[in-house]
Amino acid sequence: MSGRALGGWGSIVVVGGLVALLAISAFGQSVTSVYFPSNCRNERFKPRTIVVTCADANFQIRQLRWQRWATSSAAGHGSARINDCQPNCDPGRFRSYRQVVVRLTHPITCRATGVRQFTRLHYTFTRRRPPDIPITGVQLYRCVTQGGR
Repeated sequence: MSGRALGGWGSIVVVGGLVALLAISAFGQSVTSVYFPSNCRNERFKPRTIVVTCADANFQIRQLRWQRWATSSAAGHGSARINDCQPNCDPGRFRSYRQVVVRLTHPITCRATGVRQFTRLHYTFTRRRPPDIPITGVQLYRCVTQGGR
């Protein structure tokens, strides 16, 4: 079918498509964006902070900078903030550890919300690390039911 046969509709379709592409570019995300439950409850697109230990928030990765964020995985780095739990976690002191590499993988579509979400956080301490935490680790995350973004 030629543009002439479509009349004015061909122009409308092209303009509508361009508007959609501009909207996606302007916000840096699209309908197929993948999120992550950064505070264990609400999904975020490219979060600046991630709570690693959801039960007590005694291990967080902050000041995240993302080098790559795709629909299959994401990669970035930040600084860890970890409670030393000395003599126990209640009066413990939070200590900072720089240069933690982060990777998010295993995206799924959550049934309750329809939101695409990464479900695995891989972290690696590239410099100093806390004595009781391994250099590398993986934390699993379930789908969030609140659906907040």
